[in-house]
Amino acid sequence: MEAVVDNTSTITTSSFVYSRRYLDWNRYTFQYHTVGNGLFDLSGGLNATEQITSIRTQQRLGTVYGCVPEFYCQTCVPFGDPTSIFTLLSDALSETVVRPSRNTTARMIFSNTGSVRFDMYKGPFTYDDNFIVSPFRNVFRFVADVLFADANNLLDQLNNGGADKRDIDAKISGFHLDSIHPSQLFGRDACVDPIIGLDRRKATGTPGLGIARRQAAAPETAGYTTTDDFGTDGDDTKHSTIPSHSIPNYFMATGGYPETGNPDTVDVIFVDFIESYILSYLGPSYSTEKKLGNIDVYKAER
Repeated sequence: MEAVVDNTSTITTSSFVYSRRYLDWNRYTFQYHTVGNGLFDLSGGLNATEQITSIRTQQRLGTVYGCVPEFYCQTCVPFGDPTSIFTLLSDALSETVVRPSRNTTARMIFSNTGSVRFDMYKGPFTYDDNFIVSPFRNVFRFVADVLFADANNLLDQLNNGGADKRDIDAKISGFHLDSIHPSQLFGRDACVDPIIGLDRRKATGTPGLGIARRQAAAPETAGYTTTDDFGTDGDDTKHSTIPSHSIPNYFMATGGYPETGNPDTVDVIFVDFIESYILSYLGPSYSTEKKLGNIDVYKAER
């Protein structure tokens, strides 16, 4: 929403007062602003909730895969920070993307940051979260035994060559979950019945017929902070501003390197979506490898 006003006149005889509110899009806000003493949950909404819950159960979307020990975000911390989701993914790719028959061969693993679409919140990580964080079915492919000198500049070349269509200049919003004590995190209850900050947020104040506003008690949670032509007081619930840092279009993980120095050759591994970019920067000789069928799925072994 954007509001525009003519500020040239400050005198009016109108009895009307103009105001605007930017609402957080969640149940707590809507329930707070509901007028009247009737039930907030109506039969149509309850029926829709029941159907959604049934489908989620059938699809096993609530299946817990594990627990996320910290909050990892895309842009709220600088790229390379220990709590950047891309730092986490780099470490994970290094340890898990390993072809058994080539586990002693040095490897570079490339992916695009645009394939990650949401943050990872501290607490249970479910089957549903898997699609929320990264909804793409990427396949890892590779070129074997690429000269290190040819592969070493790939990341810079990718990041200086423009973004692919999955790249987004995201302004991440949302709420940080309340702190969970480490002793709670790894127990069954912490995953199956987690303590989630949003569920503990309560509306404050009493709604009336005037200009009602939800105001979060200190400390403020992170969220939208809006500025428009009327100023900075339009947010229905006060939030602290979410930091936003730039991120590159591509990131890389490594594995199997010698303890000292660099390897002579590496396996260049990449998600299939960026294959054309990789081959373009590696040069004609590696495009020939593709024609010869020497570019293969990395982990497919029987």
